[in-house]
Amino acid sequence: MKEYQKNSIERKRIFFRALLIRLLILLLIFAFNDSFEEGFVESSTYYDDYRYEQGAFEYAEKASSIIDVNAFTAAYATVGDWVGYHFIENPLDSSPLWYWIVCIVAYIFRTRWIIRILNVILASLAIVFVGEFASMLCSKKATNMAISLLTFLPYPVIFSCFAYKDQLVMLCTFYLLYAAMQYRLYGVINIIRIIIFVFAAITLLFTRGGLTAVVLALCACIAFIKSFRLKIQKRQIILLILVVVGLVAVISRSFDTILFKMQYYFTRHKETLGGTTIRFITINGLGDIYKLPFTYIFSIIMPVQLFGNIKSWYSIVANCSVIMTPIAVGATLYAVKRNKIDKVIYWGCMALYLASIVTSINIFRHYYSLMPLSLIFFSDYWDKSDATWKGLVIILALLFSMLLIIFYGLA
Repeated sequence: MKEYQKNSIERKRIFFRALLIRLLILLLIFAFNDSFEEGFVESSTYYDDYRYEQGAFEYAEKASSIIDVNAFTAAYATVGDWVGYHFIENPLDSSPLWYWIVCIVAYIFRTRWIIRILNVILASLAIVFVGEFASMLCSKKATNMAISLLTFLPYPVIFSCFAYKDQLVMLCTFYLLYAAMQYRLYGVINIIRIIIFVFAAITLLFTRGGLTAVVLALCACIAFIKSFRLKIQKRQIILLILVVVGLVAVISRSFDTILFKMQYYFTRHKETLGGTTIRFITINGLGDIYKLPFTYIFSIIMPVQLFGNIKSWYSIVANCSVIMTPIAVGATLYAVKRNKIDKVIYWGCMALYLASIVTSINIFRHYYSLMPLSLIFFSDYWDKSDATWKGLVIILALLFSMLLIIFYGLA
């Protein structure tokens, strides 16, 4: 009981610390609202966060009740988003949940800022479950470092103050990983945890459909594969069958979406990145697999745009990204260290992260929800390293930073 109470107090401390810093930054964003772009990047419906808010604001004005499908369709059509029509045609295949959440919240409170307050709450909850997941893999020192990085780094703090759905995606993802890890360690799961797990999986499915199948596959690996020599106990077979059936159902439901997005992203890489820096780390096929370490290390520092004009909160984050170089270097070196976390979990998490960045390296928010994995890897690397390995990180990070400064300074 004392241990439970201690853990409960620690969770509350983590949550309220993260919430406080985000509310303070949100207040700052509100104070400078007239001086910066309203959205994270720009005040344009091309960007999802601004479009979510504008559509929700239109919905709050037009809806005759809290749930009004016609108003929902019309509201987002005015900002060039056809999610309402997709929802009417096939409500199970349109990933509309975040749209509905922001509309309902805006309808009740009649202000777009409540959406951002909701997001900082979701972000703070996500940090709690990142900590729970990390605590079952790493030492207390490494866990605290990962939590602190996620709590205070400029990118996760500022990004969570805007209306992107990725805070909810991170929360669901790390709850699922946390629940799978608990089953791996203790071999039991109660009915309440099962219900919450299913609810989180459904929420993720209707928020970012293509990611769900991969996350659930990783959860199955974490829960049932204790080593690369697969051994499953008889009492786990029924549960494993249920997991496989559920996973097949999710893949079947999302297969067209996954296939479409993979084709879209690879086509987008080839057609739109010809003159941009990102083409050097973009993987367009098996022949580009040698780029993977560089793609990984650059994914951790993105978004990056040194010496750019300060006109949005995105530009502030992009100009500060050089501070991420030690984390990027340490997390990359961690892949070759022997004394790392459980290898099944590490390589399973890396497979999920790499699959995400390979398809979305030029869309940084698409792998934002998986950023805590790299923070955990770096924290465990730092905790387990001697002075030599730490010195290597510092030297390589300084060189990496100098290269970025020179490159963007001459660009």
